[in-house]
This record gives sequence, C-alpha cells and structure tokens, in this order.
Amino acid sequence: MLGSAEFKEEAIETFEETDIDKMRMALNNKPSTNEIIRMIFQYSKTSEKDIREKLKGRRASYPNRRFAMYACWRYGDTSQKQLADAFGLSHSCSAAFSINQVKKEVIEGKWRKQVD
Repeated sequence: MLGSAEFKEEAIETFEETDIDKMRMALNNKPSTNEIIRMIFQYSKTSEKDIREKLKGRRASYPNRRFAMYACWRYGDTSQKQLADAFGLSHSCSAAFSINQVKKEVIEGKWRKQVD
C-alpha cells in the first residue's frame, strides 16, 4: 500500500539501484557526453584527444574543445561538474568559463554552421 513501511523500503531499495544519469538521459532522450564529443571530433576532423585533453600553457586555447564543452552542456544537459570530469579540468568553473565564451560567440554568429 502506498505510504506503508513496506512501500517506502521497496522504493528506497529501487532508488539505490537506479543509475540516475542513465534514467535522466533516457527520459530526456539527449545524447551522452561521449556521443557529443565523438560528433564534434568527427565533424571537425580532429582527434578525440584534441577535444578531451587540456592543453599545456596558460593561454592555450582550442576552439573545438570549447565548443564541445558548450555542446555537451547545451544539447546533452551535462552539468559543469560532469564536464570538468570529462574534459580533465580541475574545477567546474573552468568549464563555465569555456561555456560562457562560446555562448557569447554563438550570439555573435561565430558558430552558426556548427549550431545548425
């Protein structure tokens, strides 16, 4: 019966066994971070390593890497923490910085071909 101790116990057990990220992706029918990254590196004709790995040097910038972070956040509904993990960043603020750069560039029309 709904609300009984047995129901609550069963619901907790079910919830603990559920992969929330997989459920969210299935319900939203959005591509995974890996799928988006694969599409970006295939489209841009670069290697996955160029997209995923952080470049050395303080001023190092790689536009397709920044766009991949934006695309994962925008189209895959990936959190900034998940982006930091996927792109080897030490902090989620680094992902936010890249996302905001690309958002501004999208508004200015610099990524029109990729967004379409």
